[in-house]
Amino acid sequence: MLNISIDKENTVVHNTKTYGKWTVKTSRFFGVVYAALERDFPNFDCSEMGNIIINRINNEFKRLNNQPEAKQEKSTYLFHCEEYGVSLYNLLMFIDGQKVLSPTLKDIEDLRMLHRMTTSYLPISIDEPGSMRFEGLKTVTQVMIAALYYYAYNEYKLTRCKHCGKWFATKTLKEEYCDNTSPCYGLIVAGKKVLGSERTCKDAVGIIKQRLADRKKQIYDKWYAEGLEEECFELNERFYQYKAAIKENPTVENITACMEYLYSDSMPKQERPNRRKSNAYMRGLLGT
Repeated sequence: MLNISIDKENTVVHNTKTYGKWTVKTSRFFGVVYAALERDFPNFDCSEMGNIIINRINNEFKRLNNQPEAKQEKSTYLFHCEEYGVSLYNLLMFIDGQKVLSPTLKDIEDLRMLHRMTTSYLPISIDEPGSMRFEGLKTVTQVMIAALYYYAYNEYKLTRCKHCGKWFATKTLKEEYCDNTSPCYGLIVAGKKVLGSERTCKDAVGIIKQRLADRKKQIYDKWYAEGLEEECFELNERFYQYKAAIKENPTVENITACMEYLYSDSMPKQERPNRRKSNAYMRGLLGT
């Protein structure tokens, strides 16, 4: 059985059979679970769900009857519950291609009936204002329905972060970025770190945009001083296109494309700040 406690800060899932316990920030919970399912079932095709279920039933029958053609299927687990794509299928059916979810209690009630949740569905207690507890849940799908109930009851909306693409809960759609660590942290492009320190998606996008603008200016200033007008013109045109793409969709892919252009072999090598000045100073001291 699975119990879930939710308040405005954290969501805690407890598997009472295995004693496993998971704590995730409530605003991130839906997105974290959804991303885990996407990771475990890449290129998932909803139209194949029926065949997946039939194949598993047939294979289980063969296994129980010690038939040699039974396959040893690889199991995936979430909250120590076996998964083979059903929860991802259920969430995809609920999302139905929408970019923003504004679940109501009626939506969640319809979802409850669709999945035949007859007991242990409504929160059994409100320990303090803004918190809920659900007990006796059996599947990851039911855990997610409980989380959606909390979001609906408290009038949260669910949307995707413009940077990392994960779902997150928010009170206002003016929030375009989640507070997950940016996927650009630790990423190296053209031999350069995209982001020097661990930052949230919101902070990372601003920092990266400024870095790219500074790099473009460095190239432009050097070429302009050397009289390379055509190169400067092309740089402005190309960078404008990359900048516009990042403004519209500040994804890892768009940021990477701009980084690869600005740090390509055809561009001047990046110099550390004040390197020329310090080198000239040292030459003066050495009399060279």
